[in-house]
Amino acid sequence: MKKTILILLTGFVLFTFASCDNEPDLREPTASASVVGGNTITPPAYPTRASLTLNGSGEGYDSEVVTYTWTMKSNPDGVLGTPAPVGTGAQVVVNDLRKAGQYTFVLTVARPNGVTKTDEVTVTIEPWVATKDVTEVP
Repeated sequence: MKKTILILLTGFVLFTFASCDNEPDLREPTASASVVGGNTITPPAYPTRASLTLNGSGEGYDSEVVTYTWTMKSNPDGVLGTPAPVGTGAQVVVNDLRKAGQYTFVLTVARPNGVTKTDEVTVTIEPWVATKDVTEVP
């Protein structure tokens, strides 16, 4: 946004002129997506379902408040036609991931004027390993 102020002083009369350019501020916010603990998750044991914590950060212009929205873009079955909502807020916990494979999550950071920036993170859920207690017989 441009502002121009012109002050003229002639004799004893002070003139002030101001003009304001009302162009919208289209500067994008920043966005950064990550997974707490790393991008590879090993489930504890079958049939436990995997969970993870998504961590986002972002900044608007001049310290303005931004909003965070998380969606799931793809899962082990492929790219979703419509991204599935995961949650809002800088940090979101995702539970009940039932299938091993790759999941892609998208963070959208939005400024109050609607300008957005996205970042994505891909997480690999490793296959569950069946465990069995074996006791040796003497």
